[in-house]
Amino acid sequence: MLVIRGANVYPSAIETGLRTVPELGPEFRIRVSRSGALDEITVLAELGREAAAALPADGPGRADVVARTEAALRRAVNIGVPVRLLEPGTLPETTFKARRVVDERPRAQDAR
Repeated sequence: MLVIRGANVYPSAIETGLRTVPELGPEFRIRVSRSGALDEITVLAELGREAAAALPADGPGRADVVARTEAALRRAVNIGVPVRLLEPGTLPETTFKARRVVDERPRAQDAR
């Protein structure tokens, strides 16, 4: 579980929200960072192969997928979560128990 802006966020809830968007592929990462005193998350989600071929790189179709994905995540975790779309094959394939959370926050000993 992650505590983001005072809300409990479960990676499994993020995955559930992502699975409701048919254009997305199976791979995603949750990037956790710190902005000032608050933790923030961003979801990096791969498009499915068919969707990537059908949607131009900077076209309005991809913006629609981002908007629908962000709305699905808001329903799933009750906070706004920014989404970045990636091309298929960008992220390594996960096997078995996936480690999908990338924690980029500075550690206490790094702050010295």
